[in-house]
Formats: sequence, structure tokens, C-alpha cells
Amino acid sequence: MKSANLAILIDGDNFPTAHISDALSKLETHGTCTVRRLYCDWTRDNASVWKKIVLKHGLQTIQQLAFSTGKNATDFAITIDAMDLMYSHKYDGICLLTSDSDFTPLVLRLRQNGLKVYGVGEHKAPLPLREACTQFITLPTPIRNESTPILPDTLTFNQQLKAAIIATSKDGWTTPAVLGQHLSQKLGKEYVAAQRKEHSVATLSKLLHKISPGYVEIELKAGTDTISRLRLKLTEASH
Repeated sequence: MKSANLAILIDGDNFPTAHISDALSKLETHGTCTVRRLYCDWTRDNASVWKKIVLKHGLQTIQQLAFSTGKNATDFAITIDAMDLMYSHKYDGICLLTSDSDFTPLVLRLRQNGLKVYGVGEHKAPLPLREACTQFITLPTPIRNESTPILPDTLTFNQQLKAAIIATSKDGWTTPAVLGQHLSQKLGKEYVAAQRKEHSVATLSKLLHKISPGYVEIELKAGTDTISRLRLKLTEASH
């Protein structure tokens, strides 16, 4: 029997690098993966973790710059390429490595055209995305040990943010750059990037604007909406 011809499209902004080897191995049981593309904005700091993985697994890198703040250009690039692959009539299935529910309409469209769609993502992947796929492979929860930091979920991110502001403050104030460096060191660059993506923003300043107006006092750079410095409001700092 002829092996199915598959194309793998990886959302580099929304897929944990620690699981890439396992994901590719599982997908290879469904057919021959002749296309392996990784989509990412390589100008971002968190993209550097992909470099060794690209060489190890022979991934084709697709550079996708964010043309405007808050817009996910990577998602658009994946969608366009997936449709091109579908209309080429050379592939039996598309493999999407992502936990992003925004791809659900794409999955439905691919399946309507007769392609199988294999999704691979984390437990947080929404049910509509899971159900839309021919098969959705859920990544295992990482086993934690003494050398593996316990990362908070999104419900506790505000608590981590408050602690980081206190830890990095001088005379009560801190800056987005110092705060971002502290959070990346404490929680990991991938986790912080995932928080930005979940809230559809490209920078920490935009994230602060969106999720923490109630307990953070901010000062903006003159004539812009960019945060120059910030601190906890006095009522929060006293708690």
C-alpha cells in the first residue's frame, strides 16, 4: 500500500520545543512527511530556542515578520501555505502543530476538500480544534523534577507579575525591559511568549496594558502609548 504523503506545518510561536521530536515520530506513523515547515518570527528573542531543532530534524524555516503590533502574521502564513498545499493536489494530509483555536476554520476547510488533518498540541488546546481534526494528538504533561521549574498557569500569571514588579523595582518603579528580563529568567522565554500570544499582543508593554490596568500604575513615553516605567499602586504594594 502506498504511504500517505503528508505536510507538516509548525506554529513556532505556539508549540513547545521540548515535544517536537516526539510529535514528528508520531506523525511519521501516519505517512511520509515530505514537507516540514517551521513558521516563526526569527527576530524575536524566544525564536532562538528553535535553531538546534531545525538542524536536527531538517525543518524548512519560514520567516514571518509581524507587520503590525497585536496581529499574528505567523497564523496567516500557515493558513495561506496550507491552502496552497491543498490545491496542489499532491498531499493526502496536513499536520498542524499548534494549540491555537484560530486554526479551526482552516482544519474544517481542509477536511471538506478531502484531506486528513492531524493536529498536535497541548492539553490547553480548545475542544473545537480537537474535534475538527481527523485525529488530535495531545502532548504529554512534562514530568517535573528538581531541575525543572514549576511554571504557573495563566490564572496565576498576575501573581507572578506582581512579584516580579516588586523584585525589580528601584524606588518603587521598574521598566518593561527589566521586568521582561526577570520574567524570562524566572518563568522561561517560551512561557512569557505564550502569555503574549494568548492575549494577542506582541510586546510586554501591550500585555501590561491589556491584563493589569487595575493594580499597576504606569507612565508613558511622551506622545506614545509605550510604557516608560511602572509600579504597583500603593494599595497593592502594601499587601
